[in-house]
Amino acid sequence: MNSVKCPQCGLVNWGAPPVCKRCGRSFDGVSAQDFVSIPAGEQTFAPGFPVNPAITLAQETEQTRKVWKWFVIYCVLMTLIYLTCAGAGAFLLLFDFSSARNRDVEELKVQGVIFLIIGLALMIPYAMGPFLKGKSWGWVFGIVLIAIGMTSCCLWPITIPLLIQWIKPEMKRAFGQS
Repeated sequence: MNSVKCPQCGLVNWGAPPVCKRCGRSFDGVSAQDFVSIPAGEQTFAPGFPVNPAITLAQETEQTRKVWKWFVIYCVLMTLIYLTCAGAGAFLLLFDFSSARNRDVEELKVQGVIFLIIGLALMIPYAMGPFLKGKSWGWVFGIVLIAIGMTSCCLWPITIPLLIQWIKPEMKRAFGQS
């Protein structure tokens, strides 16, 4: 079957469509040497581009935008959760529990220190999450933040779909990973 090789990106487009399936370049006025005869099953794709030729770069960009939007929402939610944890720790440290009957005051102070340290230690990385876009190491940092959230089964409905979308090649390419 006749196909056309895109002079811009090099993709062999099966069936000679009017525009390139990868980059969207019009094939009006292409030279005769760009038409090739390659069986559909033998077409190859350059690294760094979608393996599915039905997905254009515009569609891929829209998918990564949606995943990024949900990742930012997740990071903001987790920042608020850990800010609340740090606030509870500060409250336990600062509140006067001298009238407490059943609880030991030192135990509450130790819990306050633990809550404050854990809350601050985890709030800071999640607060950095929305600012990772464009950083080459941001993809790995994002996986770490998602994995930390997966330690709580309450967050699995959020973290599992987010992780599935995050590890797709399109998302890696958005961060400059191969």
